[in-house]
Amino acid sequence: MTSDIRKLPTGFGRLWSAQTISSLGDGVTHAALVDRWDRRRTMWVTDAARAVLIGIPAAAAVLDILSIPLLAAVAFLLGLGGLLFDTAATAYLPDLLRRDPALLESANAASFMLSALLVRTLPAMPRPVPEAGDSLLRQARAGASYVFRDRLLLGLALRPAVGNVAFLAVETVLALFAHDRLGTGTALTCTAAVEGLAILGLAAAPNPYVAGLPLALCGAGMGATMVLGPSLRQAIVPAHLMGRVASASRMPAMCAAPVGAFLGGWPATTHDIRTPLYAAAVLLLSMTAVTASMTSNRRVEAARRAAAAAADRPDHQTPEKPAEASAADVS
Repeated sequence: MTSDIRKLPTGFGRLWSAQTISSLGDGVTHAALVDRWDRRRTMWVTDAARAVLIGIPAAAAVLDILSIPLLAAVAFLLGLGGLLFDTAATAYLPDLLRRDPALLESANAASFMLSALLVRTLPAMPRPVPEAGDSLLRQARAGASYVFRDRLLLGLALRPAVGNVAFLAVETVLALFAHDRLGTGTALTCTAAVEGLAILGLAAAPNPYVAGLPLALCGAGMGATMVLGPSLRQAIVPAHLMGRVASASRMPAMCAAPVGAFLGGWPATTHDIRTPLYAAAVLLLSMTAVTASMTSNRRVEAARRAAAAAADRPDHQTPEKPAEASAADVS
């Protein structure tokens, strides 16, 4: 069956389309349902259903009835389950974090206990025969010596070690630095501009070594955006609308992904590989200019104040429409 799918160029495309069509076609409706349902129950029921769905292709293969339409149907249902779970989790997280911190600590402890129980159920494997006469320290030293004496293994070990020092040092403070020095709105605008300029630098790079710098800048900008954007949305959106707002915010990105893949591959084929990079840079910088006033510091602070005022009301009723900032919107 796998070989048959590989022989069909459209086989994997059909499966991918089936998995994503649920979120592209009806994401907002699913989000409205999630906001009506109990979010915790939605997550565990969805995961249980997906566990059953994953077993269907295996059973179909045993019965010799596996087919592309069956796989497409399973992929569609898995995509639907993923949409429901992600939307419910996004909406549930802010409520969970507002509770007693002891709850999160207890949840972490319970997760480790569950992991221990699951690992305990794994089949036992024969242990390696210990080398006679060797102490534990000598055996540990032998393993370390094996790595440090082999330049290939040493290189493989040094890359993630140094990378973790650099990347985690940057990621730990990047979003907070941007927020504290620039303000959330200006930080979002700057990170978007950095991404556009980095792609422009990548397009103009004369060699792969120079191209590494703009790629690193683009990654830093994306990392900061992925922290600031969702955090701001969770802070200003009413709890009863969180699922629908998260899904509605996610849908344009989901719909745009295949368009970007097509528009990137087409000019690269008809012209050259740098053309889509220049086009992407122009698109990103244009988007930054258009949305700069929409996400300015003043508008962000106005939305935060409105959300805080709504949370302080005795009935905790929040308006269905977002608060509008002043017309004179300057970051």
